[in-house]
Amino acid sequence: MKAPDSPALHGGRILIILALVFLPLAETVFFSTTGQLRWHSPELMGQLAYWIRLLKIVSISAGLYLLTRSATYLPYGVKRGVLKGLIEVSVILAGTIQLAFLLLGTVFFHSDITHSHYLHKEASGDGETVYVYTSDPGAMGKAYHHIYVKCSLPFGRYELHKLARVDWIGDVDLTLSHGQVELTSKRNNESVSSDIRADASVCK
Repeated sequence: MKAPDSPALHGGRILIILALVFLPLAETVFFSTTGQLRWHSPELMGQLAYWIRLLKIVSISAGLYLLTRSATYLPYGVKRGVLKGLIEVSVILAGTIQLAFLLLGTVFFHSDITHSHYLHKEASGDGETVYVYTSDPGAMGKAYHHIYVKCSLPFGRYELHKLARVDWIGDVDLTLSHGQVELTSKRNNESVSSDIRADASVCK
């Protein structure tokens, strides 16, 4: 006959379940890795955010799966009754709510991986760098190009300062010449400049 697991091992399993479900929540609420890191480029951070989102889905799913297998050992780690019920309910609520939002986000932000070069554009010139993010919700809303000055920070990090928001003209080429920003549509050569100028002084 197989010997029962020790109370310490049962308690360790409970801690694993809590970590798998609540660490992703803590990262979302209190830290936001890509928002704080801001390393190399927004395009890279967008891709990293997508994979972090998938990692959270795997982590939370594993935590909920372990909880469904916990009926035989959860009472050994905590007393039966209110505390056991609170742990189970909090894990289920936190896990399912997170999964719903994460899966929704994965669907809506899948283009961060598949259309990364369409969403993110950068151009440099005369010591300045301009970044354009295309927010394109498709039929769900109006699309725009958001234009920023990209400022360099130590250790390869960056900071963005918004210059303007212009109406969507499709997939664009971005150019920066003598501080003048211009977007040109690859589809019909339509261009947008609107006297948008990059001002590197915002980086100082």
